[in-house]
Amino acid sequence: MSHQIVAMFPTLVSLVAYERAAEFNPRARTRLEELERQGTGTLKDGQWQSSHELHMDPVFKELADFVRAAVAARFDALRYKPANLAITGFWGNTNRPGYQHTAHAHSNNFISGVYYVSAPENAGGIIFQDPRKQAQVLVPTIAELTDMNSTAIRLPSVEGQMILFPSWLEHFTETNLSGSPRISIAFNLMLTGGFGSPETFAGGFVQP
Repeated sequence: MSHQIVAMFPTLVSLVAYERAAEFNPRARTRLEELERQGTGTLKDGQWQSSHELHMDPVFKELADFVRAAVAARFDALRYKPANLAITGFWGNTNRPGYQHTAHAHSNNFISGVYYVSAPENAGGIIFQDPRKQAQVLVPTIAELTDMNSTAIRLPSVEGQMILFPSWLEHFTETNLSGSPRISIAFNLMLTGGFGSPETFAGGFVQP
């Protein structure tokens, strides 16, 4: 019989290629290695993480500007009015071979993302988990795994690519099975100023 499937209330993730990646990535790698050698940031479980103010570093200013432009383009594509957003965190991650990053979300933010500075073959991707926990209470036997019946979606790590996603969307990274570090820059942004619909008592305001 004819069976029409209608997808409703999708969770939207943006993939954005950085056109200056070939020029930017080598400088970013050099600067991150320098910061790690200086003993800044945090080192644990095979992963080094820089401070969360990397957007203040002159080397990363151009990427921070690109992040803001990409988020503005996402707002336009989703038919939202332009909004003021502030970067609340911007940090580097070096994930060494044999290690992964456990499941988490980015609380108290609106848009989050990751940009891949180095992504060697078999370095592992990022896994987004279905936020509808109640949908997993009863799951029929799956004949073929598809985007329509999966409880997790994998996106590969691609050097020079940025992924934007809602901050509440839980995710984790796969184990790095390559022989080299997977290097990325993660970031969070929050709405500032006035937003929403104040006339319907659904407005918000965050002090810039």
